[in-house]
Amino acid sequence: MSQLRKRPSVDERRMDGRWPLVLRGVVAVPCEDLELNCTVVDLSSGGAGVTYAARTPRHELVGQLRIPCIGVFDGITTRSGSLQCGFRFLAGEAERIGLTSKLAALVSQGIGENKRVVATRTKSSTLSLTLPEGNSEECRVLNISLQAVYLLTNSRPSVGQLLRVGSFDGKVTQRTPQGIILTFVPPSERDAPKESKMTAKVVNQQKILTSAGKLGRIGI
Repeated sequence: MSQLRKRPSVDERRMDGRWPLVLRGVVAVPCEDLELNCTVVDLSSGGAGVTYAARTPRHELVGQLRIPCIGVFDGITTRSGSLQCGFRFLAGEAERIGLTSKLAALVSQGIGENKRVVATRTKSSTLSLTLPEGNSEECRVLNISLQAVYLLTNSRPSVGQLLRVGSFDGKVTQRTPQGIILTFVPPSERDAPKESKMTAKVVNQQKILTSAGKLGRIGI
């Protein structure tokens, strides 16, 4: 169950998260003797969305995605033909790595050069949600990716409200009977007009996050 406690206001907390929320990685394809540097733009239980600086591997090849401080995932390359592709994890890879707890730790601790993500393997992960009035609620993570997070909450903030989740800012894009879905936003968006509309990408992300038992995936 969530617990409420008094914390400093959002504006009093240091903005130590880095935006955009992306990770560096390497895709290795042994059958073609390839090791390609990549940028991981989304990451969830089903796989990763990745971009390459130059060439891309052919699709449907067995390989590995190596993300420093996160883990090494066995899987299949997908969507060849452009610089943004996907990497589909083999069954059970996310659970073996403990991906949910590591993503929650990453959001909690922030991202920095050479910063190590410290995660505890537990049955459920939690993140601190700071409300505009300064109260902080420790919430169970129901679902998480590099783009958004689905939290079990006691509080019921409005859709469109900007909140602090871990070391990052997030916008409430959907309320559910269990809690809320927040999409991570750049710090500058805290000062954006409240009437700004959700983008199609945000709408798509919230639909994916609430689908049966699967984490959000972009570019898979």
